[in-house]
Amino acid sequence: MSTAQAFYEIYKSLPKKTRKEVLELLQDEIVMVSRNAVTEAADEIRRLKSGQSAALSMDEFFRQLKS
Repeated sequence: MSTAQAFYEIYKSLPKKTRKEVLELLQDEIVMVSRNAVTEAADEIRRLKSGQSAALSMDEFFRQLKS
């Protein structure tokens, strides 16, 4: 059983009020993560277009991650 399946099984056993609260928490978190990811990506695109940031090849990208 995957983690998602296990979570769903536990979720199904919760009272309705608690299920609603869990869903609200998850939805808020998903939106917040997505919004931050989009903002960071847009900022990086602006930097690339303006020349403030250099485009990297995948090899260069992985080398930077390792260092």
